Amino acid sequence: MRFTYHETNTKIKLSYMDFTTHTNDHTEIDFDLFGFNEFAKENFKFKPSEIDSTNPSAIIEWASYIETRSWGIKSFDVFATQIKGLEISVEYYADDIDETLYEKTFDLTELIKDFELKSETNDQNMYCVQNVEIDFERKEITINF
Repeated sequence: MRFTYHETNTKIKLSYMDFTTHTNDHTEIDFDLFGFNEFAKENFKFKPSEIDSTNPSAIIEWASYIETRSWGIKSFDVFATQIKGLEISVEYYADDIDETLYEKTFDLTELIKDFELKSETNDQNMYCVQNVEIDFERKEITINF
């Protein structure tokens, strides 16, 4: 965690704090994957007959800031700065005949580096990563706080 403080000559003060969240350590963080099956087919030549489950994990770097004026706090916000180490473990059936459940892990870190990273917050008193939405078709990652 890093804390920085900036003061400008217009009496605006900004304070930043950096955070890192490992989703493996926080099982309450939900992932919503949109278009993953098609993405896996195109990028990994992965064509199972049926995907049973997916288990994504990532490292999310994010920050908070407080903007103050002489009269008090003007604003407070949080925003994602980077997502890295994105892996998705997939449990699947290879074909309709074989009832064996297989598992394969995909490292998507390099493939998502051009995705747009968005942040959304709810009006609440607590700020932490709540949900990660990855839209493979639109190439967007939304971190919900």
